[in-house]
Amino acid sequence: MNIVIPTLMISPVEGLYYTLDTLTKSFLTTGIIIIDNSQYGLFSKWSRLTGVRFHEHPKVRVIENHSNKYVNPSWNQGLAECFGDNTIIMNDDVFVCGEVIEQVSRVMDDNALCSVDTVQAFSQEQYIERYNEKGYGTLRVSDRFPQDNNNKCGWFFCINNDIWKDIPEELKYFYGDDLIFDRARALGYTPKCITSCSIGHMGSQTVNKRPDIQEILKQEFKTYNRVKQEYIEL
Repeated sequence: MNIVIPTLMISPVEGLYYTLDTLTKSFLTTGIIIIDNSQYGLFSKWSRLTGVRFHEHPKVRVIENHSNKYVNPSWNQGLAECFGDNTIIMNDDVFVCGEVIEQVSRVMDDNALCSVDTVQAFSQEQYIERYNEKGYGTLRVSDRFPQDNNNKCGWFFCINNDIWKDIPEELKYFYGDDLIFDRARALGYTPKCITSCSIGHMGSQTVNKRPDIQEILKQEFKTYNRVKQEYIEL
């Protein structure tokens, strides 16, 4: 399974540290592509400082853009380098555990697109605590996503590479996941939400309330509506 993680190295990197530690140790992970959109190649510098040197791990490949390529174009860039059946796309402020990767792999054996239940967490310890509080058991999958996710989950999802289609370049920040989920449904697939495990997400609610971000949201929503029909066409 491939994993694509765009980063500006601005978010707190504790989540990225623990997530990469988990992902590199999983036998299900075939390759991790870090899209480093920071100006000075900060991922590799941070990786050296951790002492773990993730950038030198045989499963990790770092693509340094030396400028902000933005989220959706970074997804396109990462998927162009992926081989095999499935790819996880995730934010750099997400916590995962090994059980998440295992269950995603199992669900993707019979599905084209899935995401995972989410708890808000600002540290690995908080994520594990909230994960254990849920008392997860055997694999459970739903066709319905949490209501506030609007049946999508752009901070973590897994897609079959055969149905991937590059997101139009006009969409830089938002609505790329909307297009992906829209197209999957147009192709006759039902995206699944795994409810028997969860990821931890630091969240970007504060950032999204900024006036400049709100303006970008408005503009990209117009773009999304303009390009949607052409994008989902078979």
